[in-house]
Formats: sequence, C-alpha cells, structure tokens
Amino acid sequence: MPLDRVWYVDADDNACSNAGPGSSEMPLCDLLTGLGKIGASEKGTIILRDTPGNTYEETLLVSSGRTVAIVGKGAMERPVWSDGSEDYALAVQNNAIVYLSGVRIEAAVSRGVEVAQAQVWIQRSEIVNNAGGGILVNGGALTVENSFVGGSSSQPALNVQSGTSQVNYSTLALGPVVPSAALFCVDGTDTSVRNSIIVSTHATPEVNCPNVTISSSALEMTMGDNVALGDVEINWFSDYLQGEFLLVAGVYPPAIETAASWATGDPTTDIEGDTRPALDGTPDFAGADRIP
Repeated sequence: MPLDRVWYVDADDNACSNAGPGSSEMPLCDLLTGLGKIGASEKGTIILRDTPGNTYEETLLVSSGRTVAIVGKGAMERPVWSDGSEDYALAVQNNAIVYLSGVRIEAAVSRGVEVAQAQVWIQRSEIVNNAGGGILVNGGALTVENSFVGGSSSQPALNVQSGTSQVNYSTLALGPVVPSAALFCVDGTDTSVRNSIIVSTHATPEVNCPNVTISSSALEMTMGDNVALGDVEINWFSDYLQGEFLLVAGVYPPAIETAASWATGDPTTDIEGDTRPALDGTPDFAGADRIP
C-alpha cells in the first residue's frame, strides 16, 4: 500500500474535520469521507482510531476496483463500527480489494460484512452480534485469520453462497437461537478451515458445509481428525452471548490447547498479540485466542 495515501479517522478528536487533510494531527471524522479520498482503481489506507464509548455508525460500500486497507488503531480495544441504514456495515463488490484489521463490527441491522465478486482479508478483528449474521460470501474470495466471527438470529457466523473462503486460527460461534449452523455453505468445495474453533449452542450441527475441508481444528461434532469437544458451554469463553470469545483459563477443554498445528505462513501472534509457537508442526491453541 502506498505510504503517501494514508488518512486518519477519529470521531472523538476535537480537531477532526471532514474538510481537513486527514492527517494524524487533523483527522477526518468518519469512514465515508476517508473512503471518498480513494478513487476508482486506486489504493489507500484508512487508520481508524479507537474512541471508547463511541461507535462509527456507517455503511461502507467499497467497489469499482479500489484497494482499501482499514486498520483499527485502539489503545484499549478495537474501534467499534456498526451499520448506517443498509443491510451491512461493510460491503465489498465489483473487483474491489479490502484488508480489514483490528476492528469490531457489531450491531448491524443485518450482516456485518458482505463479499460479492471481490477479495477481502480480515485479520485480528471481531464480526459479532449482527442481526443478519457475521459474513456473507457471494462470489470472490475471503480470508479470515485470528478473528472472532459470530452468528445471530437464524443466520450463520460465516455463510458461503459461492466463491472461495479460507479460515485460519479463528473462532466461529453461534448463540442459542433458532436452528442454524455457525458455518454454512451451499457447496464448501472451495472452503477450508484450519486451526479454528467452530461451536453452536443450538442442537443443530455447527457445520453445514458439504465438501468443506476442516483440519487441525476443534468442533463439537466428530469430523475427521479434528478434536471433538462435545456440547459447548458458554463459560468456556469470556462473554459468549456478547460475542467475546476469549478463552477463560481453567474452564475451557484442555484439548483446545493442542488441537491446532502451526505451519510456516501462519500468524505468529493471536488476536490479542500473544505469541504463537512459530515452529512447523508445533501443537497450538485452536481458535483466535490462546492463553500465554
């Protein structure tokens, strides 16, 4: 990404102005204005600052071949982003590319993220508590790494209608609602999951994804050589019903600690920045969080 195409957004900064330069000292006030700085087929980075107690209530549509990085910069927690008035907080369409890192997308009227004939990378982020589910993939390619993705209502955490999806070192979870799966695919031939946790508090199986490849992961059900955890208990996690899937020391099943297998190219830290083993073949915690 070009170093001279970077804009800061901080709604809580008294110096913010959408008419300003978008610099660190004089940031913009909203994401939409930041996106407007990046023209069709151009590249640019938006640094989204943490504003405790504030939510960026915006609907962002990235299209027309743009390449955009949206990076959360929070001292205490990930900047919180919800939707404005559409069916998503973030939609990426028409050959656009988006890198999303260090943000929390929640409380959208419908889904958190929608991918349609585009490419999206999500790292160290939380897509949780959205009424229409977490992520919808309808063509294109999605990569999720070191992230929490939660479903809600009758919608999955990850819903793959078409396209390619890769999930690594992430936690996919569904709350106690009507029957659904945490991971749903029309055809999972091009969907792969590694080193992850997939759970659902509903009796319906947490995975409904024909032909999916799942390895070195921890699930409730028995599937291949993955760890079978049995029925999930919400107290394994810090606040399951609010989409906080940090593990609680001494409570989660010990099998999670060795369910994953680190390989070259995998992240060297977890969602909180705790160090992973970084040695090929070393057993590791499945999911986005590990206990140091």
